[in-house]
Amino acid sequence: MTIIDGSRPRTRKTLLIVVLLVVTTALIVFGVTAHDFIYRLLTIPIS
Repeated sequence: MTIIDGSRPRTRKTLLIVVLLVVTTALIVFGVTAHDFIYRLLTIPIS
């Protein structure tokens, strides 16, 4: 029981780190995509 209780916080902490990494990566990718999309919209000549 002690080993299981001791590994729970570590697992939770690892899960939190993974979630933070995924969210950060998603935000970066979304930001780059949005920037590229806006850049394309601005560079397209208005007909």
